[in-house]
Amino acid sequence: MAQARAAYDYAERYLPEAATLQWVFACTPRDDADRGDGRFVPLKAGDLSGLPSAMVALSVA
Repeated sequence: MAQARAAYDYAERYLPEAATLQWVFACTPRDDADRGDGRFVPLKAGDLSGLPSAMVALSVA
């Protein structure tokens, strides 16, 4: 799987760290078909209308 530059820049010293995220990602889907499911990977969803609400908060130090 290709990694974005940010995945390398923020892989350590930030919670959760890259190793933890990779472990969760490996344990969560039931099979490879789930990896393309918009409920598991919202960025791959063609239509977000059926997904739960989300709040994204960003901060610049």
